[in-house]
Amino acid sequence: MGGPIPIADGAFKHPIRHGPEMRAAVIVMQREIKGQMHERGPGKHHRVFGYEAPGERKSPAPDKKGIVDGKDLLPGGREVELIEHHLRGDLQDIERHGRHEIKRQIRRECAGHRGDCATSVIGPGKGSCRENDMGWRIQAFPAGLPWRMPWQLSTPREHGEMAHAIMIQGAGSNVGKSMVVAGLARAFMQRGLRVAPFKPQNMSNNAAVTVDGGEIGRAQALQARAAGLKPHTDMNPVLLKPETDTGAQVIVQGKRYATLRARDYAKAKPHLLASVLESFARLCEGVDLVIIEGAGSPAEINLRAGDIANMGFAEAAGLPVILVGDIDRGGVIAQVVGTQAILPPSDRDLIKGFAINKFRGDVSLFDDGLREIVERTGWTSLGGLPWFADAWRLPAEDIMDLRSHRAGALKVVVPKLGRISNFDDLDPLSSEPDVSVQIIEAGRPLPGDADLVLIPGSKATIPDLAHFRAQGWDIDLAAHIRRGGHVMGLCGGYQMLGREISDPDGIEGVPGSVPGLGHLNVTTVMKPQKRLALTEARELESGAEVQGYEIHLGITDGPDCANAWLSVGDEETGAMSHGGRVRGCYLHGIFSADGFRRAYLARLGVESGLDFEASVEATLNALAAHIETHLDLDALLDLAERPTILDR
Repeated sequence: MGGPIPIADGAFKHPIRHGPEMRAAVIVMQREIKGQMHERGPGKHHRVFGYEAPGERKSPAPDKKGIVDGKDLLPGGREVELIEHHLRGDLQDIERHGRHEIKRQIRRECAGHRGDCATSVIGPGKGSCRENDMGWRIQAFPAGLPWRMPWQLSTPREHGEMAHAIMIQGAGSNVGKSMVVAGLARAFMQRGLRVAPFKPQNMSNNAAVTVDGGEIGRAQALQARAAGLKPHTDMNPVLLKPETDTGAQVIVQGKRYATLRARDYAKAKPHLLASVLESFARLCEGVDLVIIEGAGSPAEINLRAGDIANMGFAEAAGLPVILVGDIDRGGVIAQVVGTQAILPPSDRDLIKGFAINKFRGDVSLFDDGLREIVERTGWTSLGGLPWFADAWRLPAEDIMDLRSHRAGALKVVVPKLGRISNFDDLDPLSSEPDVSVQIIEAGRPLPGDADLVLIPGSKATIPDLAHFRAQGWDIDLAAHIRRGGHVMGLCGGYQMLGREISDPDGIEGVPGSVPGLGHLNVTTVMKPQKRLALTEARELESGAEVQGYEIHLGITDGPDCANAWLSVGDEETGAMSHGGRVRGCYLHGIFSADGFRRAYLARLGVESGLDFEASVEATLNALAAHIETHLDLDALLDLAERPTILDR
């Protein structure tokens, strides 16, 4: 390591400044320093910054602007000096090592400052510092302070003022893309960026109602929350909600488009691309960074024609792609390298980097694996992400992602319906330390020692009612009620608990009526108009406020509706019987309300001290810190580009 490079006057500037009480180190290396680097050796790579150890040398007092001889100060008054450092080896290894070393040093220096410090190390673009006319920028600042991307610090002529974007695709299904995008959204939001999530096409019956009165996948709603935004239909313009093994309801920009079989949907996809691009362009307005999540994997090249979920969208929008592999399932090198091998050249060129997810143990043990992937693909390595143990604390995208722990004093059992939907009501219950939530698979009886049977929502109520009976669960449920057990039916589960479900228009199959389970004296008539609403309610017994949502077909009425247990404005809703032990309603999300959940569980003999919403926020922050620590987010930002579609 060489000595300090002489620093020209004014080499360190202040493009961003906070008040003295909030100011942290903001260091910008300008072209003067870059020129000195080249004079010392144009072919060398220079990158590592060193900080004076406390007590080594007393720095002179700063002037009123906090600058000492053209140098900025870290908290505590220590100067920052540029150190020349020569490293040999692969250029990307040098790049990655340099960035993480700088981050570690900045964080050590910021210890004791106001809260944790986030760091950004924005280095030379492709190749060496000679190719980067912006020079290096190193920033250390308290998390949450305003921060801007390199293109926002430069002139509009060089970079423009519109959003940049990056797409996260998977080397396979279930590699953790949704959670990675949520963590990235929260991490970049904490850096001060205006971030928005986007998924062109999702397939899920677990939907969320948006502020503009539509519906999107619940994973995108969580990502929106991570970014500090309200869910909007533009974040997931195409949502597929499976109704049968070969067909699904197609939601376009939040509204029902059609019910299509798989082959018919394949023909419709090219026509849906225009709506997808329209939503994406709108979403880019007013944000700094859009993080796009793919679906499945681009390796499914048999689905490439007409694709709108992965490379088809990336190509149409003009986006760089990051490929994520899952090491937990094994063969991750083959996943990533194999994906490159089978992609057509035009798609392969869109991938700029990769990351490895779900590593258990010491992630540094896979450093050789990362180098192998870099050598074989030429892609930038963003690093390896260890297993995030608290993932279960976040709302689940898939029913089987719910954490089922059996130590709770209160046993809640949930029959897994064939078309189960909108099961986010289970997330708060599964987070309760004294509640055991068990998902009962088909073919297994409902446990006789259950305290509460919760029948969730369904995308196809009448077929799922037939499925419920086929498992013998109707007999188990009747025995449970005779023993004094409690039952809660939500949405489709509410409809099943009634005496009859009528479908005169054949919305769910052949027109007609079917008998319900008969535990609530109500009947349901299916109607083609879907109700989508964000709803504020109050439980009549406890007075607890509830904020939830409605997403259903059908109208339910009958004598037991006179035993309503919720009020929405001036109207009462829901139904109950058996002295309140059997209840049903259309309102999803009621168990997320701490007041209601505590009151309801108290009647079942369990005390709750959980603040569910605060728990979700804390977990998102922990996820962001996890990703910030282990992935090279500065390299990811370097790879983000302005979508070419915005210039058309």
